[in-house]
Formats: sequence, structure tokens, C-alpha cells
Amino acid sequence: VYGVLLTATGRLFASKTSVNRERIEYYASISDPGLWGQPDPIDPVRRRIPEDLTQKLSPFVEVLRTAMEGHEISEGDHICYSAHDILLQIPLQYVDMGGNPLVDYFSLSQIPGAYALQNIGNRKASVPRKYTALDVPSQQDMQGKEEQKGPGEAIRWLEKHVEEGELILGEEADRKTLFQANLEDCILHFNTHGRVQGDKEPGLVLAAVQKLPDMALVNRGGAEEHILSTEELLRHDLDLSGSHITYQAYIPAPPKTGLKGDPPGLEWAFMHKGAASILSPNWKLPARSAALFINTFYKNWLELGYSRAKAWRATVLALKSGDPGAHPSIWAAFSLSGDWR
Repeated sequence: VYGVLLTATGRLFASKTSVNRERIEYYASISDPGLWGQPDPIDPVRRRIPEDLTQKLSPFVEVLRTAMEGHEISEGDHICYSAHDILLQIPLQYVDMGGNPLVDYFSLSQIPGAYALQNIGNRKASVPRKYTALDVPSQQDMQGKEEQKGPGEAIRWLEKHVEEGELILGEEADRKTLFQANLEDCILHFNTHGRVQGDKEPGLVLAAVQKLPDMALVNRGGAEEHILSTEELLRHDLDLSGSHITYQAYIPAPPKTGLKGDPPGLEWAFMHKGAASILSPNWKLPARSAALFINTFYKNWLELGYSRAKAWRATVLALKSGDPGAHPSIWAAFSLSGDWR
């Protein structure tokens, strides 16, 4: 595996690691810091999941350390990276470089391939001034409740601070309604569950035919009409030009290669439909923790006027130094994809 860096001055740096694919797949399977130190499923009696994963991943960012020592990049710079294949499932922000996590030095964003970088360069940076939010609890969430209490914390932040917007609640928040909405230059926020189990394509779980999703059925591979997957996104004429997407549900990236060598995950599909940027989680985390991260990001970006990259890094560093977000399972939980401006 090679790490290759092209700097703003046009210089190329490269480093080779001796980590094989089997080891990378294992690292990806334990990337959630909440797993570190727990019994290892491979041998739960005699083995525990290593707690030094961030150090084991250091060879992947060696190229950055070399460039920094050569004064080609500096602390505070932005790193835009395109991870190949299974490496997509490992966030770089907590990877150790010289004894500190990478986010201590740089802001970071992912792109799915060279075409996305070209598209960003050809597009003027902008900040959406309206939002569309979908809030979809499951049938299990609603057991014992007569009606939905209202949107989640992050959506309430948007309602309070973004002047123009649309909230689509519960049974109304289905794929048809989404595909009919005007989503250009929009913050599109999903507060939903995700399908991650079984052999079916992962995706966001919406309502369908005026019914909330049954997660027991979804997790058994059923209820396809509720799933917003990569394939479903690509099948529809959806214009997301200039939009920003946030989703709170963890959706794993498929370890396969798509068109033009790009990964066929939801981030790729959203960008293919014109989305400028995406904020998405790297693993499952409690709703309150997700809202804490998202609300801080929105405040930094939409209220304080930071760039997306600066807003993301400021959020990570604030949670990293505070309580209760000081654990990497919280501060490293979200990654920024697409336009960093």
C-alpha cells in the first residue's frame, strides 16, 4: 500500500507501507474506538481488540510527516484525501503522527476520486441558506407513544438558525416525497436509522406507504421500499447541486469499486447527484452524541462563517478537549466529504 501526496506547489511525496490487505481489513473492522480493549470476536477468550490502533495506522500518514519536515505543508493546512477500497472505512483524524492525532495538525476531507476534485475546482464555493430535514423514527422507537414528540436536536438547531426550511416528519418522510423536493443549494439533513446488517445494500431507512419502518424487518433484509440506497439514489432524477448532506445514521462504505474506480457508497451517490459536501458518521453512536457534533459543526459553519473544513476541525478539537466528548469515539465520529471551502 502506498501513500502519495501532491502538494500545493506541485511536489510529489510517496511512502510505502508493509501492511497487507488482510491486516487493513482487520483494522477497518475495529476502527470504532468504542471497541478498543474489548474481547476480540476472533478469539474472545484469549484476545482483546488492541487499544493502540492509532499507532498501528501511523505508516499510512508517514508521507505527511515527511512533507511537513520538508516544509511543503504546515500546521493548519487542509488535507484532501481519496482513500482506496477498504481504507475508506478508517478515519484519518485520529491516526497518530509524531505522538498526536492528525487532526491536531490539519483539517481533513475525503473525496471519492479525481473527478470530484475537478468538479469542486470548477464550482464556486457557496453556503446553502435553506434546509430540508427528514426525521423518521422506527416503529420500535414509537412503541408506547401516541405520537412523535418532534424532530431531533440537530434539526431543531436548523429550525432556529436557518430562516427558510422544510421539515418532513414520520410517515410523510418517504422516498417519493424526497425525490419531489427542491433540493438545490439546500442543507439536506437525515435523522433516520440506517440498514447495516445482512447481505443487502446498506442505506438510510425512511418511511414508506404512510408507515414508519419496522427495524426488525429491515435488519432481516426486508422492507426494501423503506431503503434509500446508492442504487436507489442513482435511479432517480435528483438535483442536489450546491447542497450539503448530513446524516446521523452509520452507513458502512461497500468495500468495492464503482464507476471510474470510485467507491459506490452513499457519499459517492450524493456527489454524483451534485451535492457539494457530506457530513457522515464513521460508526454507530448515541443520538445525543451525534447531535452534539452536528450542532457544533453547524454553528461553526453557518453561524460563525467558518469554511466547512475549519468548522469541522474546530468541532473535533472542541469536543476532543472537552467533556463528555473527549473520547475518540465521539470527537472522531464524523468525517467531512466533498467541498471543504
